[in-house]
Amino acid sequence: MEEKHEFEAADAREVENAKRKDERLAKQAEFSKSSHESREKLDEK
Repeated sequence: MEEKHEFEAADAREVENAKRKDERLAKQAEFSKSSHESREKLDEK
């Protein structure tokens, strides 16, 4: 029973890490997209 409990805890940690990774990648993509658009606007002037 103890081993199963530890296993579930490890699973939960992996799920949390995956969620955080997805959020970080989404923010990173959003940031690089907006900075790219800013550069394009500067180039137009």
